[in-house]
Amino acid sequence: MRVVGERGRPDTEPSGLRSGPCEQGHREVRLLPDSLSVARPGTRRLTGTELLDWIALKRVRQGGVAVLGSHYLDHGRRVPCFLPEAFRRLADAGLTELLDSSLPGGLHRVVITLGGQSRYQELSAVAGGAQ
Repeated sequence: MRVVGERGRPDTEPSGLRSGPCEQGHREVRLLPDSLSVARPGTRRLTGTELLDWIALKRVRQGGVAVLGSHYLDHGRRVPCFLPEAFRRLADAGLTELLDSSLPGGLHRVVITLGGQSRYQELSAVAGGAQ
């Protein structure tokens, strides 16, 4: 299924996700339990919260994730509607944190902590080494 992103760019919607418009005008995505997974055959799969945490941690590791007020951005674009909750959950658990120094325009960079790096490696191992 193809979905048009916020700037008219086509985005691919993985199977196992259902979507509809969210309050930001983006496509809202809700995970269907156990229907979307990342794993090698014969291994445990990442599903639900674990999958969202892995996606969010991967984006933070790659750099470019920042916060402006209550909005999360990835390389200057708003993240999909299903990720802000994961970013907040990771920050509350101490797996990510905001840098004290503010970037231009009031942006605060999100960085991964040592605990977050360990959690990302653990989730990547479950996903079959997907990086």
